[in-house]
Amino acid sequence: MYLEKQETDFTILNQGDILEGIQILGAINLGAINIVTNFKGEQVSWSVSNKPNFSHVIVLSHSCEIDQSNKVKMTGIILAPIRDLNNASPDEKIEDIIKSNYINETSEYSYLKYFFLEPHEYLPYRIGAIVDLSKCFSVRKNSFDILLTHKVLQIKSETLWHLSFKTALYFHRDK
Repeated sequence: MYLEKQETDFTILNQGDILEGIQILGAINLGAINIVTNFKGEQVSWSVSNKPNFSHVIVLSHSCEIDQSNKVKMTGIILAPIRDLNNASPDEKIEDIIKSNYINETSEYSYLKYFFLEPHEYLPYRIGAIVDLSKCFSVRKNSFDILLTHKVLQIKSETLWHLSFKTALYFHRDK
């Protein structure tokens, strides 16, 4: 599922890279946003009065879109949070979530918003984790260097294909 450390390029960001210690921005509580106005009543800033949530994330942006040599295409970097499988679903559903990574013509399209990640020594999730596609968020391109310093793993191309396919189905479905 993951490239070996010696196979991973830590000088660039790629689709499928796993980063640690990133603030999760994908599920902002709109009621917690405080708008600040100046003396003219113009909105000048905003803040969110919630405790920051830091976790692992996976890069969903296509590698060509976040290639630093391509300044035209690179506008932002799309990330999705990674959550502990234990906290994501009841125990009786875990096997179904794991199986749902591999979709084909006979598969039931269930758990499309989750992509299972196997346990790894660089991840704190004892029985594995899930990528939560329902909480994707984007950060500006000037965050590239910061994100790169948080890279810990890269998934293999075969795993990336399954993640990409499942992501496309999640956003494309009509029900």
